[in-house]
Amino acid sequence: MLNKRYLESLVVVEVNGETFSERERKTMDARFSAFLKCEESDASDEDIPGSTFDVLQALRSVETGFCKTVAVNEKKTTLPPLFTEATLLAALVRVADFIEYARIKQFLKEKDKYKKDEHSGVGTPVIR
Repeated sequence: MLNKRYLESLVVVEVNGETFSERERKTMDARFSAFLKCEESDASDEDIPGSTFDVLQALRSVETGFCKTVAVNEKKTTLPPLFTEATLLAALVRVADFIEYARIKQFLKEKDKYKKDEHSGVGTPVIR
C-alpha cells in the first residue's frame, strides 16, 4: 500500500449566517510521497507545536467563541499567459523551472550541466 497516511481536522464556523470552513492535515506516514520530496523541504508547519492543525484539533464540537477582527481582501486571480510557439519552445529548454519536486528538478538540471544552451530541457532541438 503506497497511500500517504494522515490525520485531518475540519472546522466549520458560522458567523452572522455565513459559514466558513478550514481543513488541515498532519502527515503520519508519507510513504511513497516522501521519495518525491527533498529532505530540507519536508519541514513544514504541521510539525511545529501550535500549528494550525493543533489549533483546529483543540476545538470541540458546539464550542462558542467571539470574532475579534475581520479582514477582507478583494483580489482577482489571473491565469498565466498562454504559450505561443516561441514561449513553448523556450519552456521546453528549461522544463525544470516548472517542476515542484526538488529531487526531480535537481536531476534535470544536473543532466544538462555541461551542455551548451541546454538547461534541463526535454528532447532534442529537432524533436522540439
